[in-house]
Amino acid sequence: MTSFFNNYKMILRDMPSPFLGQEGTYADFQFDWRSTQDPVIKEGQIDMRIVGEVMYGYSACALEPANFDFMQAEVYSQVVMTESAASCFFNSVAASPIGRFNLNQNKTNMLFNVTDIVTDTSAMANHIPIFLEKIGPNKPLKADVEFANIGVTLGQFGSNIVMDYILKFSIMSDDAKSTELMYDEVRFITSANIKTENDIVHIDVLTNKINI
Repeated sequence: MTSFFNNYKMILRDMPSPFLGQEGTYADFQFDWRSTQDPVIKEGQIDMRIVGEVMYGYSACALEPANFDFMQAEVYSQVVMTESAASCFFNSVAASPIGRFNLNQNKTNMLFNVTDIVTDTSAMANHIPIFLEKIGPNKPLKADVEFANIGVTLGQFGSNIVMDYILKFSIMSDDAKSTELMYDEVRFITSANIKTENDIVHIDVLTNKINI
């Protein structure tokens, strides 16, 4: 057994944000893992079972033991992850720069791949009139969005993944002062199906609602 297969740490440097409009945002992670069983080598394949986590900075989480196995299918290059490990991974990403959104009007349009979203006080007045009342008409707005306390459930409730999380957002004036106009935290639950095709991940959001 070599250090490559046990008690191994890999630095993942300059991981870019996967989201449109967040180009230029990077984070460094550390993959810390060790084998729980000896690798099983077969013709044309190797099976490995490991315990570990992807950490950002000094973040760490307790991994809960769970039984799992590989899919009984003619699908190779499988990565099977427990719910505890998935929750830990998403919380590490959320704690990093690439797990946050810094949005102005241009970046919001890029994120949704559209060109018609307007994020100023007049456009938002029908939904949130307080911005218009505070700083006047046609004033551009921007927002910082973060996620916390993410819990992951896999393969249940008719979906591939269910995520329970807290959405934190701050809305500010998009000017030199960046005056904060609103801050709130809302608990959401989102379910989705995920499919990979070559190097592309397709996410089909099934439900997205406030979890009260």
